[in-house]
Amino acid sequence: MIEEPLQRHFTLRAPAFERSAGWISDPGLLQAITSAVRLPPSARLLDVCCGTGIVGAAFRELVGRVEGLDLTEAMLAIARKHLDAVHRGSAHQMPFAAGAFDAVVSRQAWHLLEDPALAVREMARVLAPGGHLIYAHAVPYGAADEAWMRQVFLARQPLATGFLLESDLRHLLSKAGLERVCVTEHLLWESIDRWLDVPDLSQPTQEQIRACYRNIPAETAAVHPIEFSTSGSIRDQWRWVVISATKPRGDAP
Repeated sequence: MIEEPLQRHFTLRAPAFERSAGWISDPGLLQAITSAVRLPPSARLLDVCCGTGIVGAAFRELVGRVEGLDLTEAMLAIARKHLDAVHRGSAHQMPFAAGAFDAVVSRQAWHLLEDPALAVREMARVLAPGGHLIYAHAVPYGAADEAWMRQVFLARQPLATGFLLESDLRHLLSKAGLERVCVTEHLLWESIDRWLDVPDLSQPTQEQIRACYRNIPAETAAVHPIEFSTSGSIRDQWRWVVISATKPRGDAP
């Protein structure tokens, strides 16, 4: 079971999670997520794999109620301060009735799920007909940086069950019966030194990842912007996609 190691990992990371990477609180990325679909002021929204609740909190002034679901109690202890309600549970078997929410949101989480297809079907199940699923994920710019980025990201997060491409996200949504898939792109500069400074990432692994950056192939660097400072720090312009899809209105809860 991947869920027990994930709980241990994020229990350790919870106290400093919001400071562990720029993307976590990036206003531009949060704006891209909240503006992906237009929700009515009365909407009920669920943040799946909510962590400390930052994404859900970005919707608080836009919808009627925001709830969060996560595996890790240490994360939920922080999310409780931001959301209307939180629930401890698995994305693979969510403790909600069918059609309970008008929108479901999630970010940078599906690569950690044991069965992403099952989890996305669960998200679709708890959506009301006509409801929206919104997901944000960092992905390669294209074929030229896919293998390099896969190597870097899997070294940084060994608990990942896979490396997801934009095409994988589209497939997961359509396979779950969702339609009207829409994708927007958001670029942001990430401090790699900050991203690597987490408690359970060994110094040899950090140096391995830095070496990947220093030795980035020319054809990869041509499409994937990287900056090196004179002091040796590294910045990487990550490509995020915010993908949304809609549950057909003909689907009864």
